[in-house]
Amino acid sequence: MADIYDQERTWFLEKYRIKIIRFENKAVFENEDWVIHKIRSSYSWQERTTPSAEAAATPPL
Repeated sequence: MADIYDQERTWFLEKYRIKIIRFENKAVFENEDWVIHKIRSSYSWQERTTPSAEAAATPPL
């Protein structure tokens, strides 16, 4: 029954163009960086930095 419910819920969300990404609990608790990377890459999100952080990372001329 749970599989049917999951599939119906997925179809409903996809109907409204909501993207579904699933992770095992173990991955979320043991490999957070990997999960965050997968979420960001799935939505084409890039790391954002502030102008001051970029300036601090740039070696002086």
